[in-house]
Amino acid sequence: MPRRKTLPTALTTAAAVTALMLAGCSSSPTGEGANGSGSNEGKPSQAQSATVYDFPLNGMEPVGKGEQLTVVLPDDLKQAAGKEASSVVVESFTVSSHKLQTAEYCAVDISVEFVSDDAKKGLLNSYNKVENLSDLTDGQKIAHATLYRGEIATLDELDETNPEEGIYAADDGSQIVQVADCASSPQDDDADITLGFSYPGTRNSLGDSYEVYKDFVKANLAVMTDGSVSVASTDTGDWTRDSSGKWIKD
Repeated sequence: MPRRKTLPTALTTAAAVTALMLAGCSSSPTGEGANGSGSNEGKPSQAQSATVYDFPLNGMEPVGKGEQLTVVLPDDLKQAAGKEASSVVVESFTVSSHKLQTAEYCAVDISVEFVSDDAKKGLLNSYNKVENLSDLTDGQKIAHATLYRGEIATLDELDETNPEEGIYAADDGSQIVQVADCASSPQDDDADITLGFSYPGTRNSLGDSYEVYKDFVKANLAVMTDGSVSVASTDTGDWTRDSSGKWIKD
């Protein structure tokens, strides 16, 4: 069974802290969704509209009910970082609230979009070279590389009525659900829901299961009992936006 995550809380950069409200979670009233269904349950649907979060300088306005949040690696950061960002394999994450049959925890659905099919295949192949990770499903490998480098459960282990904290991945990676403590505010990142824009670790680190993939930048989410999801904090490493919004290295 999944264990509570122990990743440290990511550093909050002055250039990238924002709170994006995304309605439609477990205990909120059902509203008219972006796709007309009035609900945002289950895995993120491409038919639903999404608000894009690209690590802005001054944050973003709240989004409407039923919408999704897509967190992307900004093109201008890729250009500024050059070779440093060229090996990142994740293009974006699309998240939406997940309805549990209990008010004890909150949850989000997470969909991972890769920069290319080759990048995804390369990630899966790299895990096949690590003895204690090669038997994982594709979904567990994807979640391990991009969300949490620890124990990942399979989706059929998720008990919607009595869930445990942790990450649950469909075998093919098409749906990933993270169950976590409900946040006390949109800026509360203690739940450790961390989206990592990952790149391959060095050959010498492949023997360490925690170093198969590393993170170039990270975004930490908060999900509240009223159904809102926000980017609570970010860690952009050595990079930050200056007062004009351009990326510079600290």
